[in-house]
This record gives sequence, C-alpha cells and structure tokens, in this order.
Amino acid sequence: MESESYYSLIPVISSAGQGLFSPVFVWVLILFVFLIAVSAVFSGSESAFFSLNSEHIDRLKGMKTRRSEKILQILSNPEQLLATVMISYTFLNILIIFVSAFLLNHFAIFKLTSYSGIVFQILIISGILLIFTKLLPRIYAHHKALGFALFSVYPLVFAGKFFSPLRFLLVNSTSIINRKLLKNN
Repeated sequence: MESESYYSLIPVISSAGQGLFSPVFVWVLILFVFLIAVSAVFSGSESAFFSLNSEHIDRLKGMKTRRSEKILQILSNPEQLLATVMISYTFLNILIIFVSAFLLNHFAIFKLTSYSGIVFQILIISGILLIFTKLLPRIYAHHKALGFALFSVYPLVFAGKFFSPLRFLLVNSTSIINRKLLKNN
C-alpha cells in the first residue's frame, strides 16, 4: 500500500505521455524562450523610445546611420510607434500563453482538467509575462534608452510593416475617439 502512494506521485513530476524531454517538448520550449525574448524586445522598445531625451536625439542626428535615421523616423510619429508596440506585444503574449499552456500540460499537476491546474497555469504564466516581458525589459531599456532603441529599431520596423493594416485601424480609431472626446470637452 505504501509503494502505491509513492508511485502515484511520479506523474506529478514526469511528463504525461510522451516523456518530458521529447523532441516536440524541447522544440516548443525553445520556441517559448524565443517568444519571451522577442516580447521583451518590444516591451523594452516602448520604454526606450519614449525615454529618449534631447541629448539622445542630437546624438542620433549626428550618427547618420540607417538605424539612427529609422529611429528618428519612428519618433516622428509616436502614435504609430505605440500602436506597433502594443499590437506586437499583445500578439506575442497570446502566442506565449498558448505555448506555455502546452508546456505546462506536460506536467500532471498542471493539467487543465482540474481547477487547481488552471489556477496554477494562470499564476505561472502571468508571473513569467510580468517579470520577463514587462518589468525587466522596461527597467533595462529605461536606463539604456539609446542602446536599446538602436537594438530594437529593426524589429519595430518589421512589425510596423507586418501589422500595418491593424496599426492603421488602431491609430485611426483612436484618433476618431480622441477628436470626439476633445469635442465634448
């Protein structure tokens, strides 16, 4: 009887089904880390770009590189910058939630068949997103604004092109709302 209770704990720490370090699990884990890193870049880029001061702007103008010119171009339209960051960040976080749910479901304790499993998944995923894609990148980017802006400019340019239809809708719809709010005041 004692041995049965001991062995009943094993599924809690092992994978349900295919093995914890199956090739699929490892590839999905690599994808998860990649998505966290990319999401951190977009989160940090918001802080970096909006933390650039006049000294940074003067340095960018003096650099005369493609990166510096792109940064100055992006800064000329802060609404589009913010829309690009928000859409990209949200899209990546949705992907992270799906991938992390897949990863956590490999552990019996986190199975979505129980309410406690769902609660644990929400807490773990929220904690990871908050720490690694919100707090740490923003703190770092705020203190290293120019360097982070130079680092993140091309991902922002790519995302701006990729999400341009959504960005167009978001910027224009918020412009309409802002005009109506200003008109009512």
